[in-house]
Amino acid sequence: MPTATMARRDYDSASTLFNKKRSDDEISLFAGYGDTQSNLAFYDESSYLFAVGLNYKF
Repeated sequence: MPTATMARRDYDSASTLFNKKRSDDEISLFAGYGDTQSNLAFYDESSYLFAVGLNYKF
C-alpha cells in the first residue's frame, strides 16, 4: 500500500554556518520518491527508492 507523508519543521535557533533560522517542508511517498525543500539550499534534497516490503500491524 503506498503511503504519503507531509511535514513542516521550523527550528528555534539560527544556524551558526548560515546565520539564518532553518525551515523545512518535506513530502515523501513510499512509492519511491522523497523531496525536502528548505529555506537554506544546503539542506534541500531529493531521493528515489525502490523497495519491496511487508508491514504487519497488530
